[in-house]
Amino acid sequence: MLNTTQWLKQLEYNDEPRTQWQDILNILASESGTSQCAIMLAQDEHFQRLITNENHPPICDWESIDQQLTSLVESQAWTNETSRHFTTDDAEFQIAFAHTPLESVDVAPIYLPNGQLGALLCAFNLLSPALQHAVPQLARLISYDVKHLIEQQGSSLKDELTQLLNPQGFETLGSQKVKDAPRYQLAIGVIHLQIDRVDEIRAAYGSAAADECYVTLSEVMKSACRDADIVARISCNEFVVLSLLNNRRQLNQLAQRIDSDYRIRVKNSETLNLSALLAHTFITDGFSALSLSQLVEKAKFGNQ
Repeated sequence: MLNTTQWLKQLEYNDEPRTQWQDILNILASESGTSQCAIMLAQDEHFQRLITNENHPPICDWESIDQQLTSLVESQAWTNETSRHFTTDDAEFQIAFAHTPLESVDVAPIYLPNGQLGALLCAFNLLSPALQHAVPQLARLISYDVKHLIEQQGSSLKDELTQLLNPQGFETLGSQKVKDAPRYQLAIGVIHLQIDRVDEIRAAYGSAAADECYVTLSEVMKSACRDADIVARISCNEFVVLSLLNNRRQLNQLAQRIDSDYRIRVKNSETLNLSALLAHTFITDGFSALSLSQLVEKAKFGNQ
């Protein structure tokens, strides 16, 4: 599954959209030396900087803003037309930024194609009402950019037959997941799946029957896995789930569910019921130094 917030973190600084977003922040912050602006990425119930203005130094360190912004905006009910203007007259702003030189912030939501809140456009200490009114309009333009970026990148990262991540997509998003694990002190769980006897099915009934096996498994995996899981087809008959988990029991339960659901789906098919799943799992502790490819190999060969 394509986790769009993870993909946004993969953007290179020289990518055209990111450069354009940087220009937007610099323009907003150019009003005075006390203004500072950022796109803050929504990450697991808090916000993390994606891009900041670079045309002058911030008057308040961004680390302080990272810590306090979530408390300011978490109670807001965001909609497509929502933006917020907070000043020192607002109690929630005073609580969040009482010990900083910040006097106001204009906040507007940036949405992902699935309708979820993906990020916030934040502009601190804007003096001009015209610029304040421009913040939600600019956020909508960035949302439009994000939609096209994800659609374009998503098509290149997906397997054409199953619509799971392809090897490139797995490498792109899986590598980020592996990097995130130590920070959240979570284990990395890997399920490696192959369809047994699919070559016999192909020889007896043709390639279309084999493809139906792959599509059936992909549908089962999409249904069983969480949105945050990395689910991929990494070769013709190799499928992988990469997930951040609390314990081995959770991983085994997920593998068993995929196996059980696949059996149910193929049970009444004269061709597909010849197939079965070969599933292997591997799980790390919360401080693994293994690479993505090493994790897959550990799962594939039963941690040998």
